[in-house]
Amino acid sequence: MTERKKNQKKNKEDYLPQGWQEAPLWAVCENPVSGYSPVGADRPAKEDEVGVLKLSCIQNNRFNPENNKAIEESKIVNLRTSVRNNTLIVSRSNTEDLVGAVCYVENDYPNLFLSDLLWRVSAKDNAQIDLKWLSYLLSFGPYRAKIVARANGTSETMKKINKAGFLAIRVLYPGVNEQKIIANILSVWDTAIDQTGRLITAKKERKKALMQQLFDKNGFLKRFEKDKWNALALGSLIAPVSRPVLKPKEPYIAIGLRSHGKGTFRRVVERPDKVAMDTLYRIEQDDIIINITFAWEGAIAIANSNDVGGLVSHRFPTYRVKKNADLSFLRQLILTKKFVWDLGLISPGGAGRNRVLSKNDFLKLKVHVPSKVVQQEIGKILSSADQEIKFLEDNLSTLEKQKRGLMQKLLTGEVRVKP
Repeated sequence: MTERKKNQKKNKEDYLPQGWQEAPLWAVCENPVSGYSPVGADRPAKEDEVGVLKLSCIQNNRFNPENNKAIEESKIVNLRTSVRNNTLIVSRSNTEDLVGAVCYVENDYPNLFLSDLLWRVSAKDNAQIDLKWLSYLLSFGPYRAKIVARANGTSETMKKINKAGFLAIRVLYPGVNEQKIIANILSVWDTAIDQTGRLITAKKERKKALMQQLFDKNGFLKRFEKDKWNALALGSLIAPVSRPVLKPKEPYIAIGLRSHGKGTFRRVVERPDKVAMDTLYRIEQDDIIINITFAWEGAIAIANSNDVGGLVSHRFPTYRVKKNADLSFLRQLILTKKFVWDLGLISPGGAGRNRVLSKNDFLKLKVHVPSKVVQQEIGKILSSADQEIKFLEDNLSTLEKQKRGLMQKLLTGEVRVKP
């Protein structure tokens, strides 16, 4: 790599890895072909129906044929550009993050067709290019940047690339046998990533079913059905806590809440002088925090160890669990659909998303809870499910990081593989 960097200042041919070539896409690929977009049903095509692919058929640079819309029989005659084996599908129009997204198609789908926002790209006859490898290359960071740089459009949300700009992109590539080996290596990681993702989805669905059994009064697990559940005011389980501090004069960490029960986040306030409030409030681990403006969207969470010492405004009241309640149980209770629905009922207002929760009504909110012993058991069951999901999510993140590292090494020639 050191020699390669030195040679970059010389002739381009001097820094190409041995045996590699450089060419524009038009030299190795046929002219992209787009499809047609008739009005379709709001559902995917059945096995014996015809469908047109949605832009979302490209997911993380992999093809998902299920993301299509069924087309009426009378409109089939207008369709063109079917989905074929050993081709690329390219999103020629999309958001800035997704424009030019590409995936490889390994099978024929005679009943699936492209929309006018998608291209089908084939390799030229006798071109020494493996399209599966090329799909990885065009999804690799530096090449993604080249594609996005060629996108244009007047829309603030949708960007487009034209054929000339796309085909002008120059690519560096090894021999076709080495391309195939690289593609096979990266596809192993793709398989592991897909399997882990599906397992995460299954675990989350299992947890939803568990929560329904545990928190639905008609669906308690048999082991808990004899325990008496009482309707109590939330204020009998939690108590307000306030730790006021003067607004710092130096930059400080502020704690925010994501909606839909997705936890806390940290941000640095660089200019405290721009903050109107003079008094802020310090967060400790295991505080229950709620955003009174977006409580109706599920903006409620329990502070973790990373949040300790962070500051919030008066719009983020905090609470501590009383001795008769279990924190792990309440952590799950506040994520239930019924609880979030009830938060909406005590958040009056109709001006867009500006709905403010009543703190008094929050403590009066009725919740059904069992004894603390059963709370603890339920909390353990669901916490265990959370830990399984977290383990898999960490594993998925590791696999994705490993794949990015492999792409960096294999697609640049930093590491070579033997054909």
